[in-house]
Amino acid sequence: MLCCGSCAAKQSRPRNPVLECSVQLLRAAGVGDLAGVEALLASGFVDVNQAHDPQVVGDDLLSDKDFVHAQTRQKGLGTIYFSTDCEVLPVGSTALILASRADHVEVVRRLLKEAGIDCNLATSNVVNPALNHQTALIWASRHGHIDAVRALLADERVDVNATSRREQLLH
Repeated sequence: MLCCGSCAAKQSRPRNPVLECSVQLLRAAGVGDLAGVEALLASGFVDVNQAHDPQVVGDDLLSDKDFVHAQTRQKGLGTIYFSTDCEVLPVGSTALILASRADHVEVVRRLLKEAGIDCNLATSNVVNPALNHQTALIWASRHGHIDAVRALLADERVDVNATSRREQLLH
């Protein structure tokens, strides 16, 4: 049984349907597909807090050109080329983090409507541990996504005092 039918064609190997649809939620949020996010959340077969972990969910998203393009564009700078996969899709990335770092504001707002969302989950970086603990707010701030930052700050669950490992080292 699959979540909402949209995952069937994309399923490369048998998986838990909640996990499979949660990966599709990561993709939809990462590319700014609000309708896809809505459909997946409505299906009830997703974990809105599912984090990217290649050991658990695989690396299928890294072969999705639209996803990679959306995650490697910076506002006003065009395409930025990243040297490692963990920079394109950091371990620990949630749908909220992916939407925030790509400035998909409507997706951010929709995800924040989910009662069970954890707004303060953070990524980790095995290549550069100084970049550990990047929350959705930190990602949006780092990339200059003012509207995403505003949407996040409007939610009282967002920890405005969260710091990344890099910031902790600088203090």
